[in-house]
Amino acid sequence: MIAHASFDQLVHDTYFIVGHFHVVLSIGALIGVKLGYEIYSDGITGLTRNEIFKRIEYYTFVIGITLTFLPFHLIGLEGMPRRYKDYPIMYKMWQKIGTIGAIISLISGLLFIYLIYLQFKNKNRYTIEKLNTFIFNENRYRTLDDVLLKPFYYHLYPNTPLLII
Repeated sequence: MIAHASFDQLVHDTYFIVGHFHVVLSIGALIGVKLGYEIYSDGITGLTRNEIFKRIEYYTFVIGITLTFLPFHLIGLEGMPRRYKDYPIMYKMWQKIGTIGAIISLISGLLFIYLIYLQFKNKNRYTIEKLNTFIFNENRYRTLDDVLLKPFYYHLYPNTPLLII
């Protein structure tokens, strides 16, 4: 987006650059860490997390991040320069929306930590019944990682198991 020369010249040194930088680098890294934990935690620990709370946490995270950094982009497109110590009064509404988004993001982060705490406190393990429910009734899981027992054991199977769908 900013690699386009004419657009970069338009938004250079505005709040658009600040918002874009934070979304791409900071939030991109945070999403990678959270998704990595989501994908591999059950395989490493053998413990599950509450599906409903996982979805609530994900959607509050996305809404909070969007509400936090979208005003930066819009203010930058209106021409607000970077490195100002105070917003002009005409941007007060956007500042309030960004603050609400930051609070929602904080709630999402606290919920993520609480879900990790509950995962280890409740110790809900994968069982054969849960796996059969996942595989045969809901047809959601289609890879070997989702079918095999968890946690993974070193050399559990003499040959690579086959997944027949």
